[in-house]
Amino acid sequence: MTDSTTIPAPIRRLPEAATLWGYVAIAVAVTIWAGFALSIRAIGGSTLAPADVALIRFGLPVLLLAPLLPSRLRALRRVRPMDAALVAFGAGLPFFFLASAGG
Repeated sequence: MTDSTTIPAPIRRLPEAATLWGYVAIAVAVTIWAGFALSIRAIGGSTLAPADVALIRFGLPVLLLAPLLPSRLRALRRVRPMDAALVAFGAGLPFFFLASAGG
């Protein structure tokens, strides 16, 4: 038998707004990954080559975000070269080409 004084207090719940934003973040992440998987699969049925799709997928954000680069240069200079190399060669474009070869 357990004494009622040894039962822990209920775990504090997040405020409703924080819970809602958590679900929104999960839905956005799942939508992004599903879109990635579906676009990889759709490459096989289209006339576009994986390089064409990569240019659309990575070129458009570069064009849209390029105006913000000068304000972020100081933060980018603080990134260690090894960390930047791991991101550059292990994610983004190399990952896309690897996934498109598998898809």
